[in-house]
Amino acid sequence: MSKILTQIHNYNKLEFDFSIKNPKLKSSVILPRVWYKGYTAVYSQGGEGSQPDFEKKQFTNKEVSMNLANKRNFSQNKVLNSGKIKLNLTNSGHVSISYKKTFLQYIGFILEIAAWIFFSVVFLKKYFING
Repeated sequence: MSKILTQIHNYNKLEFDFSIKNPKLKSSVILPRVWYKGYTAVYSQGGEGSQPDFEKKQFTNKEVSMNLANKRNFSQNKVLNSGKIKLNLTNSGHVSISYKKTFLQYIGFILEIAAWIFFSVVFLKKYFING
């Protein structure tokens, strides 16, 4: 059994203190954020646990046969809790969950800026400089 003590919510950051009464038992918490690649958890004050992920469960035989009958392309696991973040906690402490952009997102952002600059220069040249 675990207990969440203090919480701090910001736009891309969620922090809270948690207390685990019996570390031998599995403790987990579902957070009110949808999981995206790039969320990271930083534990402090003795806290230990997993990195953010979503909870998965294997399809039942009935669900597998329905997916095959409908020719759906599917994995062996389904995502529970509407894809919200799940943390497995192993030791009491403090955790800070924040979103860090991935390398691919940085590349996309740089390409977007370059495209805006290019099209702005073309537009200015065509309509204002050349006439």
